[in-house]
Amino acid sequence: MHANMPLFQFPYPSYRRGQAEVVEEAQRVVAEGGIYVLQAPTGFGKTSAVLEAVARALSGGEKVLYIVRTRNEISPVVRELVRGGAKYTILFSAKLMCPLARDVAIEQEDFWLSCSLLRSRGLCPFFEDLPKVSSDEVLKVLLEVGDRYEEVPHQITERLKVCPFFALANLVKDVTFVVATYPYFFREEVYSAIFGDVERSSVVLIIDEAHTLANPSSIISEKLSTKHMRSAVEELRRYLPTSSTLTDYLEKVVKTVESFAREKKVKHVAKGFVIQEPSLVDALIDAVTDIKLSMIVEEAGGPSDFVSRRLKLSRVSRVLKLALSKGFETFVQRVGEEVYLYVLPVSLEPVRQPLEQVRAAILMSGTMPPPDFFEHVLRPSRKLVYRDVEEAVGPIFPREHTYTIVLLEPSSTYRLRSDRMFRVYARYIDTAFERLRKGVMLVVYPSYEFMNSIRLFSSASPSYFEDERTTLEEVHVFAHTHSKCAVHVVAGGKIAEGVELLNDEGRSLIKLVF
Repeated sequence: MHANMPLFQFPYPSYRRGQAEVVEEAQRVVAEGGIYVLQAPTGFGKTSAVLEAVARALSGGEKVLYIVRTRNEISPVVRELVRGGAKYTILFSAKLMCPLARDVAIEQEDFWLSCSLLRSRGLCPFFEDLPKVSSDEVLKVLLEVGDRYEEVPHQITERLKVCPFFALANLVKDVTFVVATYPYFFREEVYSAIFGDVERSSVVLIIDEAHTLANPSSIISEKLSTKHMRSAVEELRRYLPTSSTLTDYLEKVVKTVESFAREKKVKHVAKGFVIQEPSLVDALIDAVTDIKLSMIVEEAGGPSDFVSRRLKLSRVSRVLKLALSKGFETFVQRVGEEVYLYVLPVSLEPVRQPLEQVRAAILMSGTMPPPDFFEHVLRPSRKLVYRDVEEAVGPIFPREHTYTIVLLEPSSTYRLRSDRMFRVYARYIDTAFERLRKGVMLVVYPSYEFMNSIRLFSSASPSYFEDERTTLEEVHVFAHTHSKCAVHVVAGGKIAEGVELLNDEGRSLIKLVF
Protein backbone atom coordinates (compact mmCIF):
# COMPACT_ATOMS: atom_id res chain seq x y z
CA MET A 1 0.00 0.00 0.00
CA HIS A 2 1.42 3.37 -0.99
CA ALA A 3 1.99 5.98 1.69
CA ASN A 4 -0.53 8.39 0.12
CA MET A 5 -3.33 5.83 0.02
CA PRO A 6 -6.03 5.97 2.73
CA LEU A 7 -5.81 3.58 5.69
CA PHE A 8 -9.31 2.38 4.82
CA GLN A 9 -11.31 3.11 1.68
CA PHE A 10 -15.11 2.85 1.93
CA PRO A 11 -15.65 -0.40 0.02
CA TYR A 12 -18.96 0.34 -1.74
CA PRO A 13 -19.81 2.64 -4.68
CA SER A 14 -22.28 4.68 -2.62
CA TYR A 15 -23.54 5.14 0.93
CA ARG A 16 -26.75 3.58 2.16
CA ARG A 17 -29.39 5.79 3.67
CA GLY A 18 -28.00 7.51 6.77
CA GLN A 19 -24.42 6.25 6.36
CA ALA A 20 -22.97 9.53 5.07
CA GLU A 21 -24.35 11.40 8.09
CA VAL A 22 -22.92 8.79 10.47
CA VAL A 23 -19.49 8.90 8.84
CA GLU A 24 -19.34 12.71 9.08
CA GLU A 25 -20.60 12.92 12.66
CA ALA A 26 -18.52 10.00 13.98
CA GLN A 27 -15.39 11.39 12.31
CA ARG A 28 -15.87 14.71 14.10
CA VAL A 29 -16.52 13.12 17.52
CA VAL A 30 -13.50 10.78 17.25
CA ALA A 31 -11.23 13.62 16.10
CA GLU A 32 -12.31 15.58 19.20
CA GLY A 33 -11.56 12.62 21.49
CA GLY A 34 -15.17 11.92 22.38
CA ILE A 35 -17.45 8.90 22.55
CA TYR A 36 -19.87 8.22 19.70
CA VAL A 37 -22.81 5.94 20.46
CA LEU A 38 -24.49 4.50 17.37
CA GLN A 39 -27.90 2.83 17.44
CA ALA A 40 -28.71 1.35 14.02
CA PRO A 41 -30.47 -1.81 12.85
CA THR A 42 -28.70 -4.88 11.53
CA GLY A 43 -28.17 -4.39 7.80
CA PHE A 44 -27.52 -0.64 8.06
CA GLY A 45 -23.80 -1.09 7.46
CA LYS A 46 -22.43 0.06 10.81
CA THR A 47 -19.05 -1.63 10.36
CA SER A 48 -18.06 -0.01 7.06
CA ALA A 49 -19.38 3.38 8.17
CA VAL A 50 -17.46 3.55 11.46
CA LEU A 51 -14.25 2.20 9.89
CA GLU A 52 -14.44 4.97 7.30
CA ALA A 53 -15.11 7.57 9.99
CA VAL A 54 -12.23 6.44 12.19
CA ALA A 55 -9.77 6.21 9.29
CA ARG A 56 -10.56 9.82 8.37
CA ALA A 57 -10.23 11.00 11.98
CA LEU A 58 -6.80 9.51 12.73
CA SER A 59 -4.02 12.04 13.13
CA GLY A 60 -1.19 9.50 13.00
CA GLY A 61 0.23 6.89 15.36
CA GLU A 62 -3.07 5.69 16.83
CA LYS A 63 -4.18 2.08 16.89
CA VAL A 64 -7.78 1.21 16.06
CA LEU A 65 -8.92 -1.64 18.30
CA TYR A 66 -12.19 -3.13 17.06
CA ILE A 67 -13.52 -5.54 19.69
CA VAL A 68 -16.27 -8.12 19.20
CA ARG A 69 -18.20 -10.31 21.63
CA THR A 70 -17.29 -13.70 20.16
CA ARG A 71 -14.70 -14.86 17.67
CA ASN A 72 -17.45 -15.68 15.15
CA GLU A 73 -18.08 -11.93 14.86
CA ILE A 74 -14.51 -11.32 13.65
CA SER A 75 -15.36 -12.46 10.12
CA PRO A 76 -17.72 -9.59 9.09
CA VAL A 77 -15.23 -6.99 10.33
CA VAL A 78 -12.34 -8.61 8.47
CA ARG A 79 -14.47 -8.77 5.32
CA GLU A 80 -14.94 -4.98 5.39
CA LEU A 81 -11.26 -4.34 6.18
CA VAL A 82 -10.19 -6.50 3.23
CA ARG A 83 -12.62 -4.75 0.91
CA GLY A 84 -11.39 -1.39 2.18
CA GLY A 85 -7.74 -2.24 1.51
CA ALA A 86 -6.68 -2.00 5.16
CA LYS A 87 -3.75 -3.62 6.92
CA TYR A 88 -4.92 -5.40 10.04
CA THR A 89 -4.36 -8.24 12.47
CA ILE A 90 -6.72 -10.43 14.48
CA LEU A 91 -6.53 -11.77 18.02
CA PHE A 92 -8.69 -14.40 19.65
CA SER A 93 -8.08 -17.48 21.81
CA ALA A 94 -4.36 -18.26 21.97
CA LYS A 95 -5.21 -21.80 23.05
CA LEU A 96 -7.29 -22.42 19.92
CA MET A 97 -4.44 -21.10 17.78
CA CYS A 98 -1.64 -23.00 19.51
CA PRO A 99 -0.24 -25.89 17.41
CA LEU A 100 0.58 -27.73 20.65
CA ALA A 101 -2.81 -27.30 22.34
CA ARG A 102 -5.53 -27.12 19.67
CA ASP A 103 -6.90 -30.56 20.49
CA VAL A 104 -6.13 -30.51 24.22
CA ALA A 105 -8.95 -30.11 26.78
CA ILE A 106 -7.19 -27.56 28.97
CA GLU A 107 -8.48 -24.38 30.61
CA GLN A 108 -7.27 -20.97 29.45
CA GLU A 109 -5.48 -20.10 32.70
CA ASP A 110 -3.66 -23.42 32.70
CA PHE A 111 -2.72 -23.06 29.05
CA TRP A 112 -1.35 -19.52 29.47
CA LEU A 113 0.92 -20.53 32.34
CA SER A 114 2.27 -23.52 30.40
CA CYS A 115 2.76 -21.31 27.35
CA SER A 116 4.58 -18.65 29.38
CA LEU A 117 6.94 -21.17 30.99
CA LEU A 118 7.78 -22.84 27.66
CA ARG A 119 8.48 -19.47 26.04
CA SER A 120 10.60 -18.16 28.91
CA ARG A 121 12.77 -21.29 28.79
CA GLY A 122 13.11 -21.42 25.02
CA LEU A 123 11.28 -24.75 24.83
CA CYS A 124 8.53 -23.86 22.33
CA PRO A 125 9.90 -24.39 18.79
CA PHE A 126 7.07 -22.40 17.20
CA PHE A 127 7.81 -19.36 19.37
CA GLU A 128 11.59 -19.66 19.03
CA ASP A 129 11.35 -19.46 15.22
CA LEU A 130 9.33 -16.23 15.17
CA PRO A 131 12.38 -14.00 14.46
CA LYS A 132 12.91 -15.91 11.21
CA VAL A 133 9.56 -14.71 9.83
CA SER A 134 8.88 -11.13 8.75
CA SER A 135 5.72 -9.14 9.41
CA ASP A 136 5.13 -8.95 5.65
CA GLU A 137 5.01 -12.75 5.45
CA VAL A 138 2.41 -12.95 8.21
CA LEU A 139 0.40 -10.10 6.70
CA LYS A 140 0.44 -11.86 3.33
CA VAL A 141 -1.15 -14.96 4.88
CA LEU A 142 -3.79 -12.82 6.60
CA LEU A 143 -4.75 -10.98 3.42
CA GLU A 144 -4.84 -14.16 1.33
CA VAL A 145 -7.10 -15.99 3.79
CA GLY A 146 -9.38 -12.95 4.16
CA ASP A 147 -12.55 -13.29 6.19
CA ARG A 148 -12.07 -17.03 6.71
CA TYR A 149 -10.37 -16.08 9.96
CA GLU A 150 -10.54 -19.58 11.49
CA GLU A 151 -8.12 -20.80 8.78
CA VAL A 152 -5.46 -18.24 9.70
CA PRO A 153 -3.80 -20.16 12.59
CA HIS A 154 -3.51 -23.35 10.53
CA GLN A 155 -2.16 -21.48 7.50
CA ILE A 156 0.48 -19.65 9.55
CA THR A 157 1.57 -22.90 11.21
CA GLU A 158 1.70 -24.85 7.94
CA ARG A 159 3.29 -22.19 5.75
CA LEU A 160 5.52 -20.30 8.17
CA LYS A 161 6.13 -22.94 10.89
CA VAL A 162 5.73 -20.42 13.73
CA CYS A 163 3.31 -19.64 16.57
CA PRO A 164 0.16 -18.18 14.98
CA PHE A 165 -0.94 -16.20 18.02
CA PHE A 166 2.31 -14.35 18.62
CA ALA A 167 2.90 -13.92 14.89
CA LEU A 168 -0.43 -12.06 14.77
CA ALA A 169 0.27 -10.22 18.04
CA ASN A 170 3.63 -9.04 16.69
CA LEU A 171 1.76 -7.44 13.78
CA VAL A 172 0.15 -4.94 16.16
CA LYS A 173 3.17 -2.64 15.86
CA ASP A 174 2.98 -2.64 12.04
CA VAL A 175 -0.74 -2.22 11.33
CA THR A 176 -3.40 0.33 12.23
CA PHE A 177 -6.40 -1.98 12.72
CA VAL A 178 -6.61 -4.75 15.32
CA VAL A 179 -9.72 -6.95 15.53
CA ALA A 180 -10.00 -8.83 18.82
CA THR A 181 -12.48 -10.35 21.24
CA TYR A 182 -13.59 -8.47 24.37
CA PRO A 183 -11.03 -9.89 26.84
CA TYR A 184 -8.14 -8.32 24.93
CA PHE A 185 -9.42 -4.92 26.00
CA PHE A 186 -11.40 -5.41 29.21
CA ARG A 187 -9.12 -7.89 31.01
CA GLU A 188 -6.18 -5.80 32.21
CA GLU A 189 -3.78 -8.74 32.53
CA VAL A 190 -4.56 -9.79 28.95
CA TYR A 191 -4.30 -6.28 27.53
CA SER A 192 -0.97 -5.56 29.22
CA ALA A 193 0.47 -8.92 28.11
CA ILE A 194 -0.39 -8.38 24.44
CA PHE A 195 -0.44 -4.59 24.04
CA GLY A 196 2.21 -3.76 26.62
CA ASP A 197 3.83 -1.09 24.44
CA VAL A 198 0.52 0.41 23.28
CA GLU A 199 -0.85 2.93 25.76
CA ARG A 200 -4.64 3.00 25.94
CA SER A 201 -4.43 6.75 25.37
CA SER A 202 -3.30 6.05 21.79
CA VAL A 203 -6.16 3.62 21.10
CA VAL A 204 -9.32 4.48 19.20
CA LEU A 205 -11.78 1.86 20.39
CA ILE A 206 -14.74 0.43 18.46
CA ILE A 207 -17.07 -1.81 20.49
CA ASP A 208 -19.47 -4.01 18.54
CA GLU A 209 -22.65 -5.19 20.31
CA ALA A 210 -22.02 -2.45 22.88
CA HIS A 211 -25.39 -3.01 24.55
CA THR A 212 -23.48 -5.61 26.57
CA LEU A 213 -21.93 -2.74 28.56
CA ALA A 214 -25.20 -2.56 30.47
CA ASN A 215 -24.49 -6.08 31.75
CA PRO A 216 -20.78 -6.16 32.64
CA SER A 217 -21.04 -9.72 33.98
CA SER A 218 -21.51 -10.84 30.36
CA ILE A 219 -18.07 -9.35 29.63
CA ILE A 220 -16.04 -10.18 32.74
CA SER A 221 -17.17 -12.93 35.10
CA GLU A 222 -16.02 -16.31 36.35
CA LYS A 223 -17.66 -19.47 37.68
CA LEU A 224 -16.17 -22.33 39.69
CA SER A 225 -17.74 -25.50 41.01
CA THR A 226 -16.70 -26.75 44.42
CA LYS A 227 -16.03 -30.08 42.69
CA HIS A 228 -13.38 -28.27 40.64
CA MET A 229 -12.02 -26.62 43.77
CA ARG A 230 -11.79 -29.95 45.63
CA SER A 231 -9.76 -31.33 42.71
CA ALA A 232 -7.40 -28.40 43.24
CA VAL A 233 -7.11 -29.34 46.93
CA GLU A 234 -6.11 -32.87 45.92
CA GLU A 235 -3.49 -31.43 43.55
CA LEU A 236 -1.95 -29.49 46.42
CA ARG A 237 -1.78 -32.67 48.49
CA ARG A 238 -0.20 -34.56 45.60
CA TYR A 239 2.33 -32.03 44.34
CA LEU A 240 3.05 -30.00 47.51
CA PRO A 241 2.48 -32.46 50.38
CA THR A 242 4.35 -30.26 52.85
CA SER A 243 2.24 -27.16 52.13
CA SER A 244 -0.52 -27.83 54.64
CA THR A 245 -1.21 -24.09 55.04
CA LEU A 246 -2.39 -23.75 51.43
CA THR A 247 -4.28 -27.04 51.48
CA ASP A 248 -6.11 -26.12 54.67
CA TYR A 249 -6.85 -22.64 53.34
CA LEU A 250 -8.40 -23.84 50.08
CA GLU A 251 -10.42 -26.49 51.92
CA LYS A 252 -11.74 -23.74 54.17
CA VAL A 253 -12.80 -21.68 51.13
CA VAL A 254 -14.66 -24.69 49.71
CA LYS A 255 -16.48 -25.37 52.99
CA THR A 256 -17.43 -21.69 53.31
CA VAL A 257 -18.91 -21.63 49.80
CA GLU A 258 -20.87 -24.83 50.44
CA SER A 259 -22.17 -23.64 53.80
CA PHE A 260 -23.71 -20.49 52.29
CA ALA A 261 -25.16 -22.22 49.20
CA ARG A 262 -28.39 -23.73 50.50
CA GLU A 263 -30.75 -23.06 47.58
CA LYS A 264 -30.94 -22.67 43.81
CA LYS A 265 -31.21 -18.90 44.11
CA VAL A 266 -27.91 -17.08 43.54
CA LYS A 267 -26.84 -15.55 46.86
CA HIS A 268 -24.32 -12.79 47.52
CA VAL A 269 -21.65 -13.64 50.07
CA ALA A 270 -19.15 -10.87 50.74
CA LYS A 271 -15.75 -11.82 49.37
CA GLY A 272 -14.21 -11.13 52.76
CA PHE A 273 -16.13 -14.13 54.12
CA VAL A 274 -15.17 -16.35 51.19
CA ILE A 275 -11.50 -15.49 50.72
CA GLN A 276 -10.62 -14.25 54.25
CA GLU A 277 -6.84 -14.31 53.74
CA PRO A 278 -5.97 -12.49 50.46
CA SER A 279 -2.22 -13.03 50.87
CA LEU A 280 -2.76 -16.77 50.52
CA VAL A 281 -4.32 -16.27 47.08
CA ASP A 282 -0.97 -14.93 45.85
CA ALA A 283 0.70 -17.88 47.54
CA LEU A 284 -1.62 -20.21 45.59
CA ILE A 285 -0.59 -18.54 42.34
CA ASP A 286 3.07 -19.01 43.25
CA ALA A 287 2.37 -22.64 44.09
CA VAL A 288 0.86 -23.19 40.65
CA THR A 289 4.04 -21.91 39.03
CA ASP A 290 6.19 -24.15 41.23
CA ILE A 291 4.12 -27.21 40.33
CA LYS A 292 4.24 -26.41 36.63
CA LEU A 293 8.01 -25.96 36.79
CA SER A 294 8.35 -29.38 38.38
CA MET A 295 6.24 -30.80 35.55
CA ILE A 296 8.66 -29.40 32.97
CA VAL A 297 11.50 -31.23 34.68
CA GLU A 298 9.48 -34.46 34.86
CA GLU A 299 8.05 -34.35 31.33
CA ALA A 300 10.15 -36.34 28.87
CA GLY A 301 7.63 -36.19 26.02
CA GLY A 302 8.39 -32.67 24.86
CA PRO A 303 6.41 -29.39 24.78
CA SER A 304 3.15 -30.86 23.47
CA ASP A 305 2.98 -33.39 26.31
CA PHE A 306 3.77 -30.67 28.86
CA VAL A 307 0.97 -28.44 27.55
CA SER A 308 -1.49 -31.32 27.91
CA ARG A 309 -0.67 -31.69 31.65
CA ARG A 310 -3.71 -30.18 33.34
CA LEU A 311 -3.77 -28.43 36.70
CA LYS A 312 -7.14 -27.40 38.18
CA LEU A 313 -5.35 -25.14 40.65
CA SER A 314 -4.37 -22.76 37.83
CA ARG A 315 -7.95 -21.67 37.25
CA VAL A 316 -8.95 -21.74 40.91
CA SER A 317 -6.14 -19.39 41.95
CA ARG A 318 -6.84 -16.93 39.11
CA VAL A 319 -10.58 -16.82 39.80
CA LEU A 320 -9.94 -16.08 43.47
CA LYS A 321 -7.50 -13.37 42.40
CA LEU A 322 -10.18 -11.76 40.21
CA ALA A 323 -12.53 -11.76 43.20
CA LEU A 324 -10.06 -9.54 45.05
CA SER A 325 -10.18 -6.94 42.27
CA LYS A 326 -12.01 -3.67 42.87
CA GLY A 327 -15.61 -3.77 41.70
CA PHE A 328 -16.03 -7.55 41.97
CA GLU A 329 -17.93 -9.64 44.52
CA THR A 330 -18.57 -13.32 45.21
CA PHE A 331 -21.88 -15.18 44.90
CA VAL A 332 -22.87 -18.79 45.55
CA GLN A 333 -25.55 -21.13 44.21
CA ARG A 334 -26.60 -24.73 44.73
CA VAL A 335 -27.89 -26.63 41.69
CA GLY A 336 -28.85 -30.16 42.65
CA GLU A 337 -25.81 -31.79 44.23
CA GLU A 338 -23.40 -29.21 42.80
CA VAL A 339 -22.37 -25.90 44.36
CA TYR A 340 -20.98 -22.97 42.41
CA LEU A 341 -18.92 -19.91 43.27
CA TYR A 342 -19.42 -16.91 40.97
CA VAL A 343 -17.15 -13.88 40.71
CA LEU A 344 -19.17 -11.03 39.20
CA PRO A 345 -18.77 -7.27 38.73
CA VAL A 346 -21.11 -5.33 41.01
CA SER A 347 -20.64 -2.00 39.26
CA LEU A 348 -19.77 -0.68 35.81
CA GLU A 349 -16.25 0.27 36.90
CA PRO A 350 -14.57 -2.81 35.32
CA VAL A 351 -15.84 -1.66 31.90
CA ARG A 352 -15.98 2.08 32.58
CA GLN A 353 -12.38 2.48 33.73
CA PRO A 354 -10.63 1.10 30.62
CA LEU A 355 -13.11 2.98 28.42
CA GLU A 356 -12.11 6.23 30.13
CA GLN A 357 -8.46 5.72 29.19
CA VAL A 358 -8.75 5.48 25.39
CA ARG A 359 -8.15 8.26 22.88
CA ALA A 360 -11.74 8.05 21.59
CA ALA A 361 -14.45 5.41 21.24
CA ILE A 362 -17.34 4.33 19.07
CA LEU A 363 -19.98 2.13 20.73
CA MET A 364 -22.51 0.54 18.40
CA SER A 365 -25.40 -1.90 18.46
CA GLY A 366 -28.80 -2.60 16.99
CA THR A 367 -30.27 -2.76 20.51
CA MET A 368 -28.48 0.05 22.35
CA PRO A 369 -29.62 1.18 25.82
CA PRO A 370 -31.22 4.65 25.88
CA PRO A 371 -29.12 7.84 26.21
CA ASP A 372 -29.85 8.06 29.95
CA PHE A 373 -27.83 4.90 30.54
CA PHE A 374 -24.69 6.50 29.14
CA GLU A 375 -25.24 9.90 30.73
CA HIS A 376 -26.23 8.81 34.24
CA VAL A 377 -24.99 5.22 34.63
CA LEU A 378 -21.84 4.84 32.53
CA ARG A 379 -21.06 8.53 33.26
CA PRO A 380 -18.22 9.21 30.79
CA SER A 381 -16.02 12.17 31.66
CA ARG A 382 -15.81 13.34 28.04
CA LYS A 383 -18.15 14.52 25.31
CA LEU A 384 -20.67 11.86 24.29
CA VAL A 385 -22.88 11.96 21.19
CA TYR A 386 -25.78 9.49 20.96
CA ARG A 387 -27.15 8.87 17.48
CA ASP A 388 -30.24 6.78 16.76
CA VAL A 389 -30.10 6.52 12.98
CA GLU A 390 -33.79 5.80 12.49
CA GLU A 391 -34.78 8.76 14.65
CA ALA A 392 -32.53 10.97 12.53
CA VAL A 393 -33.32 9.79 8.99
CA GLY A 394 -36.41 7.60 9.35
CA PRO A 395 -36.81 3.82 9.01
CA ILE A 396 -33.84 2.15 7.32
CA PHE A 397 -36.05 -0.73 6.29
CA PRO A 398 -39.51 0.81 5.66
CA ARG A 399 -42.45 -1.06 7.12
CA GLU A 400 -44.10 -1.37 3.70
CA HIS A 401 -41.42 -3.94 2.85
CA THR A 402 -42.17 -6.01 5.96
CA TYR A 403 -44.96 -8.44 6.78
CA THR A 404 -45.44 -9.81 10.28
CA ILE A 405 -47.55 -12.90 10.95
CA VAL A 406 -48.43 -13.78 14.55
CA LEU A 407 -49.25 -17.44 15.23
CA LEU A 408 -51.44 -18.24 18.24
CA GLU A 409 -51.45 -22.03 18.02
CA PRO A 410 -47.81 -22.94 18.82
CA SER A 411 -46.29 -22.23 22.23
CA SER A 412 -42.85 -22.84 23.73
CA THR A 413 -44.21 -22.79 27.30
CA TYR A 414 -42.57 -25.66 29.20
CA ARG A 415 -45.82 -27.29 30.31
CA LEU A 416 -47.03 -27.48 26.68
CA ARG A 417 -43.87 -28.93 25.20
CA SER A 418 -44.63 -32.33 23.66
CA ASP A 419 -44.24 -34.21 20.39
CA ARG A 420 -47.64 -32.85 19.36
CA MET A 421 -46.49 -29.25 19.87
CA PHE A 422 -43.16 -29.90 18.14
CA ARG A 423 -45.10 -31.23 15.13
CA VAL A 424 -47.18 -28.04 15.10
CA TYR A 425 -44.02 -25.93 14.95
CA ALA A 426 -42.52 -28.17 12.27
CA ARG A 427 -45.66 -27.86 10.13
CA TYR A 428 -45.55 -24.06 10.25
CA ILE A 429 -41.80 -23.99 9.52
CA ASP A 430 -42.20 -26.34 6.55
CA THR A 431 -45.15 -24.35 5.17
CA ALA A 432 -43.30 -21.04 5.47
CA PHE A 433 -40.22 -22.52 3.83
CA GLU A 434 -42.31 -23.94 0.99
CA ARG A 435 -43.68 -20.43 0.26
CA LEU A 436 -40.20 -18.85 0.21
CA ARG A 437 -39.06 -18.30 -3.37
CA LYS A 438 -35.37 -17.66 -2.75
CA GLY A 439 -32.94 -16.58 -0.06
CA VAL A 440 -32.45 -17.68 3.53
CA MET A 441 -35.17 -18.50 6.01
CA LEU A 442 -33.74 -17.86 9.49
CA VAL A 443 -35.44 -19.94 12.19
CA VAL A 444 -34.63 -18.78 15.74
CA TYR A 445 -35.21 -21.11 18.71
CA PRO A 446 -35.06 -20.47 22.48
CA SER A 447 -32.58 -23.33 23.06
CA TYR A 448 -30.66 -26.15 21.37
CA GLU A 449 -32.94 -28.68 23.08
CA PHE A 450 -36.05 -27.02 21.65
CA MET A 451 -34.49 -26.80 18.18
CA ASN A 452 -33.43 -30.44 18.13
CA SER A 453 -36.90 -31.57 19.24
CA ILE A 454 -38.58 -29.76 16.33
CA ARG A 455 -35.86 -30.88 13.93
CA LEU A 456 -37.10 -34.48 14.23
CA PHE A 457 -40.41 -33.52 12.58
CA SER A 458 -39.37 -30.85 10.04
CA SER A 459 -38.76 -31.64 6.37
CA ALA A 460 -37.52 -28.19 5.27
CA SER A 461 -34.48 -28.84 3.08
CA PRO A 462 -31.73 -27.84 2.58
CA SER A 463 -31.32 -26.85 6.24
CA TYR A 464 -28.33 -25.92 8.40
CA PHE A 465 -28.64 -26.41 12.17
CA GLU A 466 -26.35 -24.47 14.50
CA ASP A 467 -24.53 -26.35 17.26
CA GLU A 468 -21.81 -25.52 19.79
CA ARG A 469 -19.08 -26.03 17.18
CA THR A 470 -20.66 -23.98 14.38
CA THR A 471 -18.51 -21.30 12.74
CA LEU A 472 -19.82 -18.28 10.87
CA GLU A 473 -17.80 -19.33 7.83
CA GLU A 474 -19.69 -22.64 7.64
CA VAL A 475 -23.01 -20.79 7.67
CA HIS A 476 -21.81 -18.32 5.02
CA VAL A 477 -20.69 -21.13 2.72
CA PHE A 478 -24.00 -22.95 3.19
CA ALA A 479 -26.08 -19.82 2.55
CA HIS A 480 -24.10 -18.90 -0.58
CA THR A 481 -24.20 -22.47 -1.92
CA HIS A 482 -28.00 -22.69 -2.01
CA SER A 483 -30.35 -20.25 -3.74
CA LYS A 484 -32.96 -21.17 -1.13
CA CYS A 485 -32.24 -22.67 2.29
CA ALA A 486 -33.15 -22.63 5.98
CA VAL A 487 -30.67 -21.75 8.73
CA HIS A 488 -31.71 -22.82 12.24
CA VAL A 489 -30.10 -20.94 15.15
CA VAL A 490 -30.49 -20.32 18.89
CA ALA A 491 -31.47 -16.91 20.27
CA GLY A 492 -28.50 -15.13 21.82
CA GLY A 493 -26.11 -17.56 20.15
CA LYS A 494 -23.10 -16.84 17.98
CA ILE A 495 -25.10 -16.73 14.73
CA ALA A 496 -28.29 -14.95 15.83
CA GLU A 497 -26.57 -12.16 17.78
CA GLY A 498 -25.43 -9.29 15.55
CA VAL A 499 -24.19 -11.37 12.61
CA GLU A 500 -25.21 -10.67 9.02
CA LEU A 501 -25.49 -12.99 6.02
CA LEU A 502 -24.80 -10.75 3.01
CA ASN A 503 -24.39 -11.20 -0.73
CA ASP A 504 -21.52 -9.67 -2.70
CA GLU A 505 -23.44 -6.37 -3.00
CA GLY A 506 -23.78 -6.12 0.77
CA ARG A 507 -27.50 -6.98 0.82
CA SER A 508 -28.99 -9.42 3.30
CA LEU A 509 -29.60 -12.98 2.14
CA ILE A 510 -32.19 -13.42 4.90
CA LYS A 511 -35.68 -12.97 3.46
CA LEU A 512 -37.81 -14.62 6.15
CA VAL A 513 -37.41 -14.89 9.93
CA PHE A 514 -39.41 -17.44 11.93
